Amino acid sequence: MSDETGASINPFPGPQPYRTSDRARFYGREAVGHELASTILAHRCVALFGPSGAGKSSVMQAAVIPELDENYDFRHVAIDGWPADEDPVAWLLYTLHAQLKLAAPDPSLGLYESVEWTVRQAFRRSDRPILIYLDQIEQLLLPHRDTASVEAFLDWLDRFAERPLRGLHLVLAMREDYLGRFRDRARGRHRLLENGFRLGPLTVGEIVGAVCHAAADGVPPQVWSGAAMRTLMLQVRVPGQSESDDAEVQTAFAQIVCRALFVERAGQDAATRVDLPVQAEPILFGYLENTLAALGPLRGPAERLLEDHLIAADGTRTLLTEEAARASGLVSSAELDTILTNLERAAILRAEQHRGTRYFELGHDWLAKKVHDRKQERLARVAELTRERERAAQQRAAQEQLLAAQAETRRARKVVAVVAAFGVLAAGLGVFAWTQQQVARSEAERALQAEGEARQAEDAARAERDRANDASREAIAAKQRAEESLAAEQAAKAAADAAAQEALEQKTIAETQRRAAVAAEEKPPPRSSASAGPPATPSTSAATPRRTCAAPRTRRVGPATPTTSPSPSRSWPATRPPRSRCCSRSRTR
Repeated sequence: MSDETGASINPFPGPQPYRTSDRARFYGREAVGHELASTILAHRCVALFGPSGAGKSSVMQAAVIPELDENYDFRHVAIDGWPADEDPVAWLLYTLHAQLKLAAPDPSLGLYESVEWTVRQAFRRSDRPILIYLDQIEQLLLPHRDTASVEAFLDWLDRFAERPLRGLHLVLAMREDYLGRFRDRARGRHRLLENGFRLGPLTVGEIVGAVCHAAADGVPPQVWSGAAMRTLMLQVRVPGQSESDDAEVQTAFAQIVCRALFVERAGQDAATRVDLPVQAEPILFGYLENTLAALGPLRGPAERLLEDHLIAADGTRTLLTEEAARASGLVSSAELDTILTNLERAAILRAEQHRGTRYFELGHDWLAKKVHDRKQERLARVAELTRERERAAQQRAAQEQLLAAQAETRRARKVVAVVAAFGVLAAGLGVFAWTQQQVARSEAERALQAEGEARQAEDAARAERDRANDASREAIAAKQRAEESLAAEQAAKAAADAAAQEALEQKTIAETQRRAAVAAEEKPPPRSSASAGPPATPSTSAATPRRTCAAPRTRRVGPATPTTSPSPSRSWPATRPPRSRCCSRSRTR
């Protein structure tokens, strides 16, 4: 969209704010610009706020700052954005040095002391007033910023505004929807909050004349119909407001539509009517799309650059340095230059100098929202595509499972047929198994009963065995007693035999003596007178006199004690005693 060359100058910056160099083409804000300049002159610190797209930056850059420079000999230092990787005080110090062209402070000083030293040095060089314009303060209030450093910066800024430095003025500009958050952060810092200035959007009646004047200042100049422009501006008014000249206009949308319309009509024949009605919606929705489409094969990297590096996660604008853009590795350096040049020329991006290089920022919050919405749509499409792929994969898996299930069903039917064939057999086997189970249960019960009986029998057998052992011990004792009795009987028998033998021997001796006695009785001894004398004493060899009576034998139990037989050497009297009856019986027996 090369619409600003030596042969063509587009007077509409599009979504970007007007700059000081655009003052000659900045229409419709002369009164409010003068009022804001007067407020700044009256107060040391002013908080400027208004809706997004109301034109705060444009009024300051193209109306207020030029008026203060020309009418009051002001010097100004402007900060348009706050890089996330820069400390706010360090960024302010760098901007002061760069724009006021001052020497660097003593390295031994701290950051805050260096800023104050730099400002005092500027006043020593010249007594011209200094305006420090800090735009987009809301970027310091974003969640990803370090809260402690921001709090310290605001605290120092409040003290700095109270310094007795005549001619020093501060303007803090922010979006109206961040004003409450800023007040919470700046609570207790009265100098930052005591003077506020709200800048509202242009009305339909104000902007119609402004765009018609601006189109006439373009190259080549164009004549736009006020009635046609009124119809066009009513299409970009703030939602909910009436169709009247007092309705507020969304300035960013109006600038985009007018910029695109100027380009379109610059390529038309001069005889083409310019009072035809124009539809804003197709222009708005096609502005970013047409710019990206003009990049051809570089569109994809350009979209990644916008979506991933120039907006935050919440859709707010962020700054991107040229070094960071080249380090992103999206495309080669030459292709990156092409992308940045086309986006800057189309007012999608605006570039500012940064420490000898450049940093880039989306031209307006509307563009940031549009890029964020496109990113969300792209992510939604990717997510939907992913879900579609997952659903397709699930459907394929389900189809495969269905086919497998059908095959399994066919196999199952075959199995069912086989199972059905064996069903009756299985039922019979089941009945048989149940019967056998009952039998087994009965057998088990009988086995348990038999086991109990066997245990009882075992106990009885153990008792019998104990009794048998006792009887065996008693039998052994009886046997021992019997053996002792037999031994005693044998001893008695032996004693009896000895006694019998002895009796026999006594009997024999007695018989022999008897015979000798009989023989002696029958043969009278020879008698002679000469040899008469006392009767001869029987010799020891004479027969032993018989016992008059045999004592009865007594049987003794136990070992027999042999009786002592009468000594055979016992002598009989010389005269034979008379035979007793008893002896006769003994002899006869």
